[in-house]
Parts: sequence; structure tokens; C-alpha cells
Amino acid sequence: MTTAQFAKQLNDLKEKIWIQASRYFLIPPFLALVFLGCPERVLAYSLPAAGGEIGTSATMIGHGSIEGFSKGASSIFENSATLMGDKQGYSASTMWCQFTATEATYWDLAGAVSFDPQYAISAGIIKTSIANIDITELNGLGEAASAGTFSVGSTTTMLGGRWTLNKDTQLGVTMKSLSSSLSPTMSGTSLDFDPGVLFNTEYGQFSVVARNIMGSAITYSDGSKESVPREFIGSYRSDPISEYQISVMAQVRKRGNFYPKAIGATAPIGSKTLMVSTGWREDLVVNTIRPRLSLGLSLILDSLSINYALEPSDYFQQTNQHYVSIEFY
Repeated sequence: MTTAQFAKQLNDLKEKIWIQASRYFLIPPFLALVFLGCPERVLAYSLPAAGGEIGTSATMIGHGSIEGFSKGASSIFENSATLMGDKQGYSASTMWCQFTATEATYWDLAGAVSFDPQYAISAGIIKTSIANIDITELNGLGEAASAGTFSVGSTTTMLGGRWTLNKDTQLGVTMKSLSSSLSPTMSGTSLDFDPGVLFNTEYGQFSVVARNIMGSAITYSDGSKESVPREFIGSYRSDPISEYQISVMAQVRKRGNFYPKAIGATAPIGSKTLMVSTGWREDLVVNTIRPRLSLGLSLILDSLSINYALEPSDYFQQTNQHYVSIEFY
């Protein structure tokens, strides 16, 4: 046996030991974090996808909410041009999140399939709601009394597809229908499209998406209208850099006269059993730019990935928001 062969076997043994150690010593803290340490949770479960990892919200939040590089079914929510990469197979993903401070609930569901590496199709739904809002009216004594409850929210249904033009260019488009409810008697709908493209270059990947390209408005039952903002998003992800396999990411959005930006980075620890990420982004809140930092950590064991992200909370009831996602792929 040569010195090189011995060194390779030794490295393989170290990797196996690291993976087994991860199973027994790292999973319990992650599970404790999920069930005990997260006042606001995001739990995402993803079915196997041929040839690629399904993106999850915790993963995206960890590297600054930079989007456009997922390859599973959840790509329909970001950039359909990345659906399934260039692989055949199927993918499904779902996420549920409840914010205790606002009592708002969010969930989504998506599925994708590709019978030919050149094409992929996907369908998805996003639903947000706030339930049990009190309805009050004056009773016979002239006092305010409860007359029941109602819910407000929106539902977006999507149908998307991806076409691989060549090895360097992938095209995608998503058609989406938005239904919004503001009161028991006031609701409205709109229809729009999100075209996107992914470029694979020697310098990395570039994702470009035009969101709500038609600039349509929600028309409510009383005749009033609410505009849906048009948005353009450009994102970049580098190939792994240096011996540490660091990938850097950047993003800029255009919404009206504002250009929120984001930067992020991901890197493996050891034999890619652990992935760490960090990010900085600008949020547009009521025509005001607010900077935000985030941290992420992923534990990857065979087909199981447990992801965690942390960022400052917007509410005084808690200092930080915690997100956890679980993936099977």
C-alpha cells in the first residue's frame, strides 16, 4: 500500500467516524432546539427529489433570504427556471409557520415533476391568514358586544414550468392567481406572471426574476382596487471558493424607487455534514429600508437535513426569531 492510498483510507475512516458522531451528538441538540427553543417555528418537510436538494425557508433565511437557487418544488415560489435543475424525477415540499406576536399563520405546498431533463412543471399554493378577529356591535343597552369572529388573509395558487434552453441557460415562468379577503363581505382576486431565467457561467450562477410582470391589481367586490407591486430580482451565487468551499451570494431587488440589497455566504464544516451560513439584507418596510442580519446552520445526514436560522425579531415580545426546517431528499 502506497502512502497516498493509506492517506485516502485514513481520510475515509475519519469521514465515517465524523458522520456517526454527528448522528449521536448533534441531532439531540437540534431536536431540542426545534421543540423547546423556538417560539416561532418553521417546519418544512420535503419528499425526495431526483438530483437536487429542495430549498427551505430556514436555509434561505440563513444566508440573507437570497432566492433563486433552489432546485426542488419550492422553486416555484422563487424562480421556476431552477425547477429540478436538469434532472428527471419528482419533488414535493410544504411549510407551516405561525407567528405568535401577530397570530398570523402561513403555509405553503408545492409539487414538481420532470420526465425529461429539458423540462419540468410545478404547482404550488401559499396561504396566509389571521383568524378569530372579533366582530362587535351595540346591544340593546347601547354597549359593545361580541357578534362573532371572522378571518382575513390571502391565497395564491401557482402553476409553473422550466425549459432548459442549453447547458448554460434555463428559462421559467409562473402563472399565479391571488385571492384576498379583507372582511366577511369584501374580497378580491388578481392574475399575474413571474418569468425568470438562470444563467450558469464559469463565474457562478445568475438568477433573474420579474415578479408580477403585468403589474395587475386586486379588484375587490366593492369595486375598489389594490395594486400588486412589480418587482425585479437579480441574484448571484459563486462556485465554491478556496479549500474551505465557501460560496458567496448577493442580491438586489427593484421595487418602485427602492433597491433593497442582500449578501450571504455558505460553507461546509468537516465532510459537509454541517453547513454554516450567514447573511445581511435590507428589508423594505413602509417605504423604509431596515437592515437585518441572519445566521444559519444545517445538519446533513444522508437523505436527512435539519436546518436552523436565526434573525432579530420585529416584535418586542421576543428578541429573536427562530426558524427550523427539516428536509428529506
